[in-house]
Amino acid sequence: MMFPIISSQGQHRTNAESQAVCYEVINSPNNDTIWSEAGLDMNIDWVTKCGNIVAYKLRWPTTGEWSDWFVVGVNDLSPVRTGKLTRMWSLFSDHYHLFIICKSNRNKLSGNKC
Repeated sequence: MMFPIISSQGQHRTNAESQAVCYEVINSPNNDTIWSEAGLDMNIDWVTKCGNIVAYKLRWPTTGEWSDWFVVGVNDLSPVRTGKLTRMWSLFSDHYHLFIICKSNRNKLSGNKC
């Protein structure tokens, strides 16, 4: 699908099919240890969700409140020290979690479920 973009130099066409589409998703705890086993890997979202998780929140089970936004690679290093560095998304296995994920039609990974 082509959309016209108007600029001071005239009209240009932009191919929107190459643009990512982003969604907000809420998931329940999934008991999947792949998130904690991934350590600091920033591609585990592509492997498990077929997209790029750009930000996420966790719901704290003790209060039921949602955390502030964690941005992957910016402020999501887990403060819990278990001998291995992990991201806060390692808690997806036992916490409700909300995330914004972007998926592209162009960047398909060969050999996986996407």
